[in-house]
Amino acid sequence: MAYTKDKTIAIIDDCENDLQRLSKLIQAAGIHSQISCFSSAEKFINNNRSYTMAVLDIDLGDTNGIRLSKEISQRVSYIVYATALREKMREAFGYKVVGFINKCDTDKIIIDCFKTIFEEYFMRLIHLDTANGQIDVQQQEIIYITLQGRFPTCCLNENLEGQSPLI
Repeated sequence: MAYTKDKTIAIIDDCENDLQRLSKLIQAAGIHSQISCFSSAEKFINNNRSYTMAVLDIDLGDTNGIRLSKEISQRVSYIVYATALREKMREAFGYKVVGFINKCDTDKIIIDCFKTIFEEYFMRLIHLDTANGQIDVQQQEIIYITLQGRFPTCCLNENLEGQSPLI
């Protein structure tokens, strides 16, 4: 499983061990993205960068992660909560929230959760029929689709290895 490096992930957790564990589990899931770790909400807010996804603890010590998610929603495309507070998950569900990771689960379960979330939100595939058979193309690799006569033609990003830019 490979994910493009143009995807960025912020992990926000006040526990250093959880920051390191979540970062390692994301990498173990085969997700090749830029990962930035923040040990407080303040450090994340002061960073001023935008991210594809934020992995956010609900209990950040003196800060409520649920309230923080509303503040940062302009800077992140998706939010995944990583928490041991299962009873807070219902309250946390909202705009841009795409998943919940229970930090008490085993590493294998968390890796599987990350894989499922990233496949759904990072790897949107479009199935295309070509003269050589069917291929799957990541949505972000499609530049445009046009009609040439009665046939749709897809112009793809030239970064696709082994593929012609026009299908």
